[in-house]
Amino acid sequence: MFLRLAALLCATPLVAQSPDPQAPNLTPPDAAGSLCVPVHSHPTVAGEAPYGVWAAGEAYKAQFDGGMTFYPELGAAYPHNQPFAWRTTSVRVGTSELLAAGARPTMTTRDWRVEYALGPVTEAYDVLAHGLEQTFVLRARPAGEGDLLITGECATMLAAEAVENVAADIVFCDVSGASIVRYGRAVAIDADGDRFVMQTTVSGRSITLRLAAADLAHADFPLVIDPLLTPAYGGSLGTASSPGDVDLAAETVAPSITTCGAFTRHFSATDADVIAKIGALPFTATTQVFADLLASTSASEPSLAHVAATNRWVLVYQSLFTSLSLMQIRAVTWDGGSTSTVASSAVPLAPGVGTHLWRPAVSGIVEGGTGTGALVVFQREDGTTAFTNTGTSSVWGAFFDTASAPGTWSTPFPILDSPAFDYERPAVNRMAEGGAAYSRFVVCQAFENAIAADDWDLVGCLVDQVGAVSATTWSPSFLPGSHKLGPLVDGRAGRYCLAFSTVTASIGKVSDTTGVDILTRRLDWPHGAALPTADAGFPLETHEANANRVLVPSAIAFNGGTQSHWALTWRDNASVSILATRVGHRGRALQAPDVIASAPPTIGGPVPGHAGVAHSDELGGTTFCYQLLNGSVAEAWTRRFDYVSPAFAAKDANGCGGWNLLWGGPAGPSIERQRIGCEFSGPRVLQAPSNSLHVVLVATATANIPLVDPLFGSGCEALVPVSGPDYLGYLPLAVGNQVQWQLPLVEELPPMTLWFQDWALDPQTGQFRGSQRLMVPLSK
Repeated sequence: MFLRLAALLCATPLVAQSPDPQAPNLTPPDAAGSLCVPVHSHPTVAGEAPYGVWAAGEAYKAQFDGGMTFYPELGAAYPHNQPFAWRTTSVRVGTSELLAAGARPTMTTRDWRVEYALGPVTEAYDVLAHGLEQTFVLRARPAGEGDLLITGECATMLAAEAVENVAADIVFCDVSGASIVRYGRAVAIDADGDRFVMQTTVSGRSITLRLAAADLAHADFPLVIDPLLTPAYGGSLGTASSPGDVDLAAETVAPSITTCGAFTRHFSATDADVIAKIGALPFTATTQVFADLLASTSASEPSLAHVAATNRWVLVYQSLFTSLSLMQIRAVTWDGGSTSTVASSAVPLAPGVGTHLWRPAVSGIVEGGTGTGALVVFQREDGTTAFTNTGTSSVWGAFFDTASAPGTWSTPFPILDSPAFDYERPAVNRMAEGGAAYSRFVVCQAFENAIAADDWDLVGCLVDQVGAVSATTWSPSFLPGSHKLGPLVDGRAGRYCLAFSTVTASIGKVSDTTGVDILTRRLDWPHGAALPTADAGFPLETHEANANRVLVPSAIAFNGGTQSHWALTWRDNASVSILATRVGHRGRALQAPDVIASAPPTIGGPVPGHAGVAHSDELGGTTFCYQLLNGSVAEAWTRRFDYVSPAFAAKDANGCGGWNLLWGGPAGPSIERQRIGCEFSGPRVLQAPSNSLHVVLVATATANIPLVDPLFGSGCEALVPVSGPDYLGYLPLAVGNQVQWQLPLVEELPPMTLWFQDWALDPQTGQFRGSQRLMVPLSK
C-alpha cells in the first residue's frame, strides 16, 4: 500500500500553463531605492593613487578635487568617458578681483554637498538626482563697481558653440554632434528671493557668468548664483541587450536587515562602477553602503555573500585599470545588521606580472556555522601583458578573511587549471554550512582545446574549508553536441542545483552565455564523497526554449529553510523580459515561468536588464532585484514572490491513543514544510508507548468509522478512510515512542490537503490505538 501512495503522489499531473490559485503571486514592482551615491571617499590603498571625493546622481557622477569633474552616464556602448571639468579662475566686480592670487580653496563636505571656501565667495555643489547644482554665494556686498563676472576654465573633449552674453543653456557635444552635457542658464537670487537674469559667454574653454552692475547694486546679500549641470545624452545606457548587472544576497543573522544588492552602472565602454546598498526584505528602503566610482578603473561583475560568525558582508568585484590594461579583483567588507554601516576600503587581490583575475564569485557562511573566511573563486588569465580572455583560462580560488576589517586575502590556489582546457565563468554556492569540515561546490564551463568542434561542458568539484580541491571532478555527459553556458549554482550541505543555457556546438566556440534553452540540474555531493551520490536520479529540466539564441541565465537562490527549493531567473532578449520560476527537490518546475519585468511594446519605454535573486531563510521570502533603463536613467526595482500560506498542519480530531502525531521537517519557518517540492517533510510521532509498532494511514478525506474488533482499544475510530478512492495507503512500518517519516512532496502535486492517522500496537496490551487525525494542507 505504501507503493500505491508513492506512485499516486508522483503521478499527479502538474498543469504548468494554467494559473494556480495556490502558487505564489508576484508582488507589484517597487522601487529599490535610488542609485544616487552621496559624497564620499575611501582610505588610500597601499601602492594605489588616492580614491578622492566622489558622488553620483541618477545619470552622472562627479569628482571633487579643488574643482569639479562631471561625468555623464553614457552606457556600455559608448566608447569612452566624456568628462567635463570646471575650475574657478576668477570672481571679480568690474576690475576688482575677489579671489586671492595663488590661494587654494578649502573643501568641506556633507552627504550631498561639497563646498569650497574662496575668500569672500563660497563655491558649492549640491548632488541632486537629476543634475549637479553649482552655486556661488557672495555673503556680503563686494568692493568695486561694475558687472559681477565669474569665470571658469573647462577641461573637456566636448565642444560648445562660442556665444557672448546670452541668457541660455550651453550644450556641449561630442565629435558626432550628439548632446552630452548641458550647462544650465544661470540665475542670481538675493536674500529677498528676487531673481536676476545672468548672461553666459563661451570662449574657447572658458565660461563666464555675468550679472549686470545695476542688478548687483539692487541685490540684497547674501547673493546666490545658480547654474545647473545635467546630462544631455539621449542614447541607450545599456549594452545592445540590457543595463548593468545586479547581485542580491540575504543575511542569516539579523532578520530585520536581511538583504544587500550590488549594481553595475556603465558610464562608458571603458568605465563601469559598482554600487552596494543594504536594506530590509523586500529591499525597498535601502541605504548606500559602498561605491567604487573611479574613472581610471572599470568596476563590474559584483558578487555578494554574508559571513555569519563575524556578521560581516563581503562584496567582490573585478576592476580593470584602463591605462595599464590590468584586471584584478577587489573585496570589501562591512558589518551586517545595520543600515548605517560603512564599508571598509577595497582590498585588491593583485595579480602577478602577465596575470589577470576576473569574473569573481563569493561564498559565505550561514548562521550557526563557524568560520570567518569567504571563498572567492575567479577566472585567471596568464601570459598576456594586456588583459584579454585567453584560450587557456583557469579557475582559481582564495579565501577572504573577515575576522577584522578591512579583511585579508589568503594565497590563491588552483581549482581547475590545465593548458589542455579553457575553464571559464566559475560559480560557487552562495553560502556554506561552516563547521570543522565542510565543502563548497564550484562549477564552470570547460572547452577541450584539442577538439576543434568541442562544446562547452559543465565541470564541477568540491573545495573544502581549507582550500583542498576534490580529487575527482563532476563532468556530466548529457546533451552531447550542445554548449552548456553560464552555469549558476546554489545550495549547501551537499545539496545543489545548477542552472545554465544551451545552444548547438555547430555555431563554434561562443564567448557569451546566450542560448536557446534554460535548464536546471539537481545533484547531491556531500562533503568527503568522491562523486555526486544522486546525480543519475535527477532529470534535466527545461524551463524555457526558443528557436533563437535569446535566453541568458541570470541568478539562482537556495531556500535553506526547506533545503529543497530553488528560485532562478533569466532574461529573454527577444521579448526583452526577465523571467523567474521555482524548482523543488528534484529540480523540476513548481510553476510556469513568471514575467518579473518586460519592456513595453512601444519603442523608448523602460528596458529591464538581468535580475538578482535572494531567499531569506528566516523570513521565508524570495526577492528579485533588477535595473530598469528608463530613458537616460538606470533605476533599481524589486519584486518578490508572495507565497500562499495555508492553514498550519494541526490536529483535526481526537483519537483514542493519547500521543501526538505532528508534521515535521528541517529548521526554518514551519509553514515551509508544507510546501510542495519539499523533500524532508513528513509526519512524526511523539510520546507513543515504548517499542510500539506504528502504521500511519494517509488519505485525501476524513472518516469516522467505529472499530469494535478486540484488536483495537475501546472507543477507537478510524479517522481517515481505510479503503476506497480517498485512501492513499500507509507509510513504512516503524517502531518506537518517537518516530519521524520522510514523505517527499514531489513537484507534480497540486495544492491539496492530506489527512493522517497513526495506529500503534502497544506490546504491553497487544492492542492498536489510534492517534488524533492530522490535517496537512499543502501549497506551492
